[in-house]
Amino acid sequence: MFRILKLMTLISSSLLLHKMKLLSLVLFFTTGTKVACRLSNEMDRLALLSFKELIAEDPLGSLISWNNSFHFCEWNGVTCSRKHKRVVVLDLRSKSLRGTMSPFFGNLSFLRSLYLQDNNFQGKLPQEVSRLSRLQHLNFSTNSLQGVIPTNLSNYLSSIDLSYNDLVGKIPASFSSLSELTCLDLFTNNLVGGIPPFLGNLSLLRTVDLGLNSITGTIPHSIGLLPNLRVFSIGMNTLSGTVPPALYNISTLMHLFILINQLTGSLPQDIGLTLPNLQSIVVGENLLSGTFPVSLSNASRMKMLDVSASNLLGPVPFDLGRMMKDLTRLCLGVNHFGSGNANDLRFINLLTNCSKLQKFDFDENGFGGVLPTSIANLSSHLDEFLAG
Repeated sequence: MFRILKLMTLISSSLLLHKMKLLSLVLFFTTGTKVACRLSNEMDRLALLSFKELIAEDPLGSLISWNNSFHFCEWNGVTCSRKHKRVVVLDLRSKSLRGTMSPFFGNLSFLRSLYLQDNNFQGKLPQEVSRLSRLQHLNFSTNSLQGVIPTNLSNYLSSIDLSYNDLVGKIPASFSSLSELTCLDLFTNNLVGGIPPFLGNLSLLRTVDLGLNSITGTIPHSIGLLPNLRVFSIGMNTLSGTVPPALYNISTLMHLFILINQLTGSLPQDIGLTLPNLQSIVVGENLLSGTFPVSLSNASRMKMLDVSASNLLGPVPFDLGRMMKDLTRLCLGVNHFGSGNANDLRFINLLTNCSKLQKFDFDENGFGGVLPTSIANLSSHLDEFLAG
């Protein structure tokens, strides 16, 4: 009997010890998690304060709430996750902030969206942005940022907008891994090099805007493989060669801007049929050849049609304005349109359907005849009218 009691006592003691160990383990991990969470939250707070320290001017008082009287998740422009209270969105767009970019952005490890567009940030774009491994949206547009574009950005990025800055260098080769990218906007910078062929492999791309840089070379044929492309803008660079024929078959394409380059070739005659969603086509000041595409008369969604100074010839389709009820800009100037015949300008008659037309330019061509009387109905709502 004594042995049994002793054995039961030993078993009870052992169970008690096991429970105490389990409790200690639970307490350890729970306490450790809480400590780690507090440390991570403190890192976010300090990163935000470091950002504030580099702001030289805050004329709208956008950062007044950034003090110890409020939890940083309540600061203006800051959005935190519900569970962990980590910063997931920093949105200070259009706040007239002036200063430099903080490298401590890289410590906001849960950040998904960073919107700082339309401010006056100067200096280099911090390479520490590449440490934001969860980042999905990056917008630093309309600032005065310098330096090169950071490499090895988050593979989760859906949109990159660095337009209207002073960035230099090439488009990083590491962008080839951004398989989730839908928008790449680098308009108005000082970028050099060519258009990377790997862009054609980023199948989700809807917007590619590389206009007004110093980009050279040709347009890669792979661009014509983008099945969801809506905006393709490469104007005001130094590109040569022809536009890949496949680009004119991307039925989703809405806006095509290739103006002021050294591109050759001609516009496909069926462009108005293969691009049924086309709203803007601006190809002026290139080295094109051929005639005006007759099928553009079917482009019922067209808002901007600019083929000025493109070396095109032949007649302008007489029914050009038949379906273009939303047309606001029609530029045909400085070409070889017309043949000196009396009927050269009869296309103007149907332009009266274009009640939203604001600019109409057909100066410096070979049109014959006299202006049709319908021009009076057209010119009543024009802001700019060039004829000659």
